[in-house]
Amino acid sequence: MKTTLWGEGMDRRRFLGWSGAAAAGLTLGLAGKARAATVGKVLQYAGGSAESVTALSQLFTTRTGIPAEFWRAGGVAVVQKVEAEFQAGRVLHNVIGNTEVEAMIRWAEQGHLLAYDSPEAAHFPREYRMPSYWVPQKVLLNTIAYNTGMLKAEEAPKHWADLMDARWKDKLVMLDPRASGSGVHFVYAMRKLLGKEFANRMAKQNVMLKRSGGDVANTVVAGERPVGVAVQEYYVYSRAKKGGPIAAVLPSEGVPMTLYALCIPKNGPDIEAARRFVDFALGKEAQAMWQEKFATPVLRDDAPPYPREYGLRPLKEVKIIFSALEHVKEEGATKGEFMDEWKQVSG
Repeated sequence: MKTTLWGEGMDRRRFLGWSGAAAAGLTLGLAGKARAATVGKVLQYAGGSAESVTALSQLFTTRTGIPAEFWRAGGVAVVQKVEAEFQAGRVLHNVIGNTEVEAMIRWAEQGHLLAYDSPEAAHFPREYRMPSYWVPQKVLLNTIAYNTGMLKAEEAPKHWADLMDARWKDKLVMLDPRASGSGVHFVYAMRKLLGKEFANRMAKQNVMLKRSGGDVANTVVAGERPVGVAVQEYYVYSRAKKGGPIAAVLPSEGVPMTLYALCIPKNGPDIEAARRFVDFALGKEAQAMWQEKFATPVLRDDAPPYPREYGLRPLKEVKIIFSALEHVKEEGATKGEFMDEWKQVSG
């Protein structure tokens, strides 16, 4: 299937009407050509990688015949765009996929989200979903990554506290929490685990910050910095699978798990198409695709095993910390405080 910049039959004026001038340089994808008149189409605002969002959109259209478009950006930018439409009272999208789940909790409480329990939701642990509003489509493990050509396995950091050691000064690259929901969750979890000391001591490490996990992984592979912090496991897997010198460490004290959830805006167009998309994305076929094609773990109870390569392990063997719904709510309530502390690292 062909994916175009503007979408099938979409001229520049219509494109700007959909996405606003702020979408310049971002990706708008269109999957499929068939149109189901009774349910319209899907327009998802997505914080996932372009490759994975395209794959899901295309698979959905192939199976249902319903066109699926998307606008993709970083998690923070997605929240800004969604909230701008809520405030304007003109909601153009009908599905949101993002790691900023604390924002989704707020939107539900403010009455912006459709109350919808997908029949697939029962396959997912209750502690990691907000019943009637959103379910994690997939999850992201924040790992420590290292360049296998520059460091032996025994030399790489084994614990989160190791990153504060002076030996890693000028050697760390990290996902910037100012641009990434996954980065925000990581900083929250480290403050819970290690206290304010983590930010205070990381400020002395001259950490290089990147706006995406993919950029962090690429920096490690290139050898510009030998250790990556808060790198999502699928970036490690994809680079290592292609022969890149990179592997992951999952510290035994626990790994923060970022939830990538799906929700539906209450006043968006084509609500039936949105319900169909959410049901499909949470279904067994799409869930299996994340693990088999993108090495991204899922929480669905009948999903196939997660790959065991390049330092990665099946999710059931990983200790997860500070990632349940109660922690997501606390993260949202304390975000201003811990992000202010982090300014000494990010500037």
